[in-house]
Amino acid sequence: MSDITNIQGAAAGYEQQRPQATEENRRVQGRKTEASAEETKKAESDRVEISGQSKELQAARKAAEEARMEATDQERQERVEQLKKEVEEGRYEVRPEEVAQKMVNDMTGA
Repeated sequence: MSDITNIQGAAAGYEQQRPQATEENRRVQGRKTEASAEETKKAESDRVEISGQSKELQAARKAAEEARMEATDQERQERVEQLKKEVEEGRYEVRPEEVAQKMVNDMTGA
């Protein structure tokens, strides 16, 4: 029976301490919420605006890149057509030394 009394006494002591712990948890959580609200306000107030001139520069760069890609595609297409024609006419020659050198360059990153 003394074990039961000890357990009951310990449980009563725990119950008395528990409201304090719960109150402390609420205070800590309240501080976290306040800090989070402040961080949100700071994040909302931080802003970057791009000037009109910068936007124009971005658009020009994008247009230049697209033009460069289009020109590259056109050059590739012309090269493919040229190679097809050479193959059809029997004029295309494989140069083993060039092929080997390109393979080595690709493997070594040169």
